[in-house]
Amino acid sequence: TEIYTLSLHDALPIYILRDLTAEDLDRYRSELSRSLYNFGMQLAELGRSADALPILQEAAQIRRELAAEDPASYQESLVHLLETLGNQLSMLDRDADALAADQEAVQILRALAAEDPDSYQAPLARALQRLGRRFQQLDRPNKSL
Repeated sequence: TEIYTLSLHDALPIYILRDLTAEDLDRYRSELSRSLYNFGMQLAELGRSADALPILQEAAQIRRELAAEDPASYQESLVHLLETLGNQLSMLDRDADALAADQEAVQILRALAAEDPDSYQAPLARALQRLGRRFQQLDRPNKSL
């Protein structure tokens, strides 16, 4: 069985995008966030959640900024990233931080479902279920009601 490990070569696009983003923030910021997310997920899939976490957190922060500027283009992907971030935090036994990520995702999905119920009620229901599980993990089941 071949074991794949990540190297500096795997992170090279991130370094390049950081430089490009410094030169032209609006043009490359979205791609930097996407590359950070992908690299973080590669680390997580290798069982390196602790290494993946700061990368995913940076991707989420950039995506929050993008969603604040252009909600229609970035809110949905921000929700997905927050859900991923919550899962990684939970894997690291940081359930309170995972709860915060899930609460943020639910808040966004509530707003999206209010505007477009047909598209967002099911994702909101799944997010609320996940939020309820987080409250139970923290031994706060009444909060999930």
